[in-house]
Amino acid sequence: MRDTRALSWLVNWYRQSELEGALLLGRMVRHTEDPTVLAELTRHAADEARHAWLWQQTIARLQLAPVRIYRSY
Repeated sequence: MRDTRALSWLVNWYRQSELEGALLLGRMVRHTEDPTVLAELTRHAADEARHAWLWQQTIARLQLAPVRIYRSY
């Protein structure tokens, strides 16, 4: 039971961290006028969002409980 709770917390933490990274990069897009930087920030934000989705898929496949994470990296 304890191992399952620890694993659930860990993968939820990774998911939340990737999601927050995507949101941060998306906000940075608003502050650039350089088309190359804008394109790269957008691509990177999409990559981070995809990683969050992959972690969510892992959580579902392992039938782990959703955990609200308040602090990520």
